[in-house]
Formats: sequence, C-alpha cells, structure tokens
Amino acid sequence: MVPLVRAILFLQLWPIAAAAPQLVVPQLHLDFCDNFQLIAHAHSSSSSTLAESIKGLAVSLSDTGGCGKALVLSNSGDAASFYFDMDSTSTKSELPDGIRGVVISDFIDGRRELRLGCDSTGTPDLGPRITTQDPGPLLGSIAEGQFYACQSRTGPTSTFKLFYNDTKGSVLPNSCLNVSLLSKKTDGSSHGETSFALCCLDIVNGSCIVS
Repeated sequence: MVPLVRAILFLQLWPIAAAAPQLVVPQLHLDFCDNFQLIAHAHSSSSSTLAESIKGLAVSLSDTGGCGKALVLSNSGDAASFYFDMDSTSTKSELPDGIRGVVISDFIDGRRELRLGCDSTGTPDLGPRITTQDPGPLLGSIAEGQFYACQSRTGPTSTFKLFYNDTKGSVLPNSCLNVSLLSKKTDGSSHGETSFALCCLDIVNGSCIVS
C-alpha cells in the first residue's frame, strides 16, 4: 500500500483521529510501520535522577504469574514488539503462545496498570497518536490521561512498572515520574492491511530525529 493511501486510511479509520480533528503530523522523520517498540522519555519536570535512569529504555514484558504480563521499563535489553490493529483500534503484541492485547487495567491497589491481557482484546482507542506539540507518535488515547513509571527494582537490572493516570498533573510518589512512550519502527512480520501505525525511524533525546 502506497504511503498516501495508508495516510488516508489512517485518518479515516482510526476513531482517535476522527474524535480529535486537531491531530496533524509535524515535520518529523516518521514512517508507517507494521511493528514498533515503545521507548520511554521522562517529562522535563520529573526527578533528574529517575529521568536519567529510564532514558531510552524500551517497554518489555514481566511475567507476573497467571495469564497477564505487566509492561515495564527495563535495561535488560528484551524490548517487546507491538502492532496497532485498526479493526479493533487497539494495540497488540504477538507472543509465542498467541496474540495479547495491551490493556489499561481497572484500579488495582489504587493504580491502573499498563499490561498485556489474557487474550487478544486490548483497550479500545489506545495506540500511537501525535499532535503538533508532541516529539513524535506517543502511545495514547482519546481520554488524554498520562502514563507514569514507578521504580520497582534497583541495581544492574533496574525496572520500572508502568501505570496510567486518568488526568494529567496528578501528584506522584517520589519513586515515580511521568513518561511518554514513543513508537519506534522495528522489524517483524505483517499483521494485515489494517495493521499499521505512525512510528519514529529513530529517537534521540526523547524525540524523533528531524528529517
């Protein structure tokens, strides 16, 4: 599919774009991709020490027991691969034992976790999106909430669990910081004509490289 046709389909078929007509693509080095990784960038107002700890970390999977898997930031190097399904307007990941949907959980101990569900059903209207103020395509939804990361393990294998606030500007514990999750193109098999997303070709200092 040629880029122009894909762009038209992207704007016509994704409800996020239809519900938010202010979405436009700034002059960044972007491409359409079948598969992407999610790369973290801390907001400038966040703790400098924690922000430096997560700089450039990719979202990976953590086996939490049962059928679900927590999505975490880790320096283990095991970045997870995702794709956006236009038919269900949700983000998914293909694992050896099947396809899992990315979900924002209901409240668990006062927090909403970002995780892979037990089946292919993901949270609707959750995928890479972009506005003129963004440094690149960010994982987000119509709800306009905010992702944040909390340190759960320190040392050589430092790990941060990912959560979601329904509203921006919420006060966070000292071990947590607000983050953006940018989509970066990665290799992988195609998931069909209606499976594609906007992605950075590369990311430097929390922003897509300008073309």
